[in-house]
Amino acid sequence: RERVGDDVQLCPVFDCASGFVALSGDAEDLRCLEGHWEMKSLVCDADECTAGMPAGAGVVSSCSGATFGASCTASCAAGFVLEGDVETFTCGADGHFVGTSPVCRADCPAFAGLGSEFAVVGSGWSHGSSRTVSCATGYRAASGASPTVVPCEDGSWAGVNLTCAEYDCGSFPSLGPSYSVSGSGTTYSSVRSLDCA
Repeated sequence: RERVGDDVQLCPVFDCASGFVALSGDAEDLRCLEGHWEMKSLVCDADECTAGMPAGAGVVSSCSGATFGASCTASCAAGFVLEGDVETFTCGADGHFVGTSPVCRADCPAFAGLGSEFAVVGSGWSHGSSRTVSCATGYRAASGASPTVVPCEDGSWAGVNLTCAEYDCGSFPSLGPSYSVSGSGTTYSSVRSLDCA
């Protein structure tokens, strides 16, 4: 309160409220003058949140430029898979966003060729997709299980723990002097031609 002559005049102090910033003017005292309040020069607007933005690999949001009290969402960019739900953020009075960043899992690159001894089945490159790898016809599992599942996990394919070896029939048996045998090889698809001697 301020005493002006015999009258007591109220002097409220005006400032921007929490979550708002001054666009022009400063905190000011307004005085009652001759039956009215003097004009204020302070102009306030909602403060923009700049801290606590949604972040992380592959995270995208609509939060840029959000001001006090506004809500925005965060999800995953192309090339990433959202694990869970789209997250909502709220711009707080202190200039910080309140919310939890989503978890985004990266897609995998093309599945590398493994060689003719393997058969690969499956499609897709996104996190969670998979390939079933087995030994091709004419091959057997020398180590590991056939088939085996190879998943895409956050941008990379898991290792293939399978080794395949050709079936080998061993030496061709002797059929005696009455046969003529031609051909070579002992592995799958090798051929021997027989004729009478």
